[in-house]
Amino acid sequence: MKRTAVTVVEILIVLILVGISAAVIVPHTRFKELTSDLRSIRANLELYRVAHDAYPNGVTDTLWVAQLTGRTDKDGTLNESGAYGPYISTFPVNPFNGNGQVLLDDGSHDPGEIFTGVGWYFNTSTGRFAPNDSRDHGRL
Repeated sequence: MKRTAVTVVEILIVLILVGISAAVIVPHTRFKELTSDLRSIRANLELYRVAHDAYPNGVTDTLWVAQLTGRTDKDGTLNESGAYGPYISTFPVNPFNGNGQVLLDDGSHDPGEIFTGVGWYFNTSTGRFAPNDSRDHGRL
C-alpha cells in the first residue's frame, strides 16, 4: 500500500528549516537597511552643511529632524517658503531598535555609549551621525 500523507516529523523538519532561514535572513536585511539609511542621512547632512555652511543646529531632536525634512532659510530657520531643502522626505527609524529619535551630542558623551530611547546619535561638533545600538553598529 502506498503512503500519501505527510507525517508530523516531516512538518516539524520543514518548520525548523524555515525558522533557521528566517533567523539568518532577517538580521542581514536589517543591517542592509541600516547601512542604506546611514549612507542617505550622511550624504544629506553634507548637502545641508554645504548649503548652510553648518550642520543642522536644532536645539531639540525634533527641530534638528525638521531642518532636514522641511524647507529652511540660509541660517537654518524653518520657513515653508525657504530656499533650502527638504533634504530628505521622512526621517528613518533605526531598524534594530525601532526608534527614530536623535541624540544631539556636543561631544560630551562617550561615542560608544548606548542611550535608552534613542535611535540615532549626532555629534554637533564633528558632524558624526551613527546608529545608537548595542550591536557595535556605532562603528559604522
